[in-house]
Amino acid sequence: MLRLLAPWMSCDHTFKTVANIAYKRPSDGKWIKLYNSVFCILNKKGDILQWQFTRSENFNEVSAMFLDLRRRLQCQNTLLEGIITDNCCKWKEGFTRLFPGTPIKLDLFHAVQRFVKTLSKRNPYHRAVSRDYGLIFRYPKDLGERRTMPTPEPSVILHNLDQFLSKWKDHTRRQTNYYCQRRKGHKNIKNHILKGCLSNIPVGCCTSV
Repeated sequence: MLRLLAPWMSCDHTFKTVANIAYKRPSDGKWIKLYNSVFCILNKKGDILQWQFTRSENFNEVSAMFLDLRRRLQCQNTLLEGIITDNCCKWKEGFTRLFPGTPIKLDLFHAVQRFVKTLSKRNPYHRAVSRDYGLIFRYPKDLGERRTMPTPEPSVILHNLDQFLSKWKDHTRRQTNYYCQRRKGHKNIKNHILKGCLSNIPVGCCTSV
């Protein structure tokens, strides 16, 4: 693990893994979980660089791992080109302090899931809508089964988003109780697009690897 290189890093909390790491409280037999999640840092190939059990989603709880990785990269003479995370704006200050000038990007998997989870799976168009939403983060010539190009500049993604909303508005509008959540999600994702959080992400950089 110490020898692995990481020009790009992807990091994320995963919650199901720690479900059984707990104990029965002697006083009443209640199942007490010891951790909230596992935090993993991956390289572009999906290799695990660092991991840690965590009790919260606070940056300070995992900052020591990034400090260790910074030292490792310096020893390897490796330049960190970017960081992929679900907390790109929330954690930006902490990342910038440790890795000045390094681009911080929103993980594409989570960007798509924030919208898809508001759709009813009973809707006959669920699969098609979900697939098309994932394609808004691509160039028009890069619409195959797998992405082959970096994600485009904000203007292209915004144009793709407008086309998506125009195409599917009759099939996503008010179909579930999540309508307000979906509208809020669209506003949030637009803010990320305008800030460049979803542009110039290389192929293969994703926490779902």
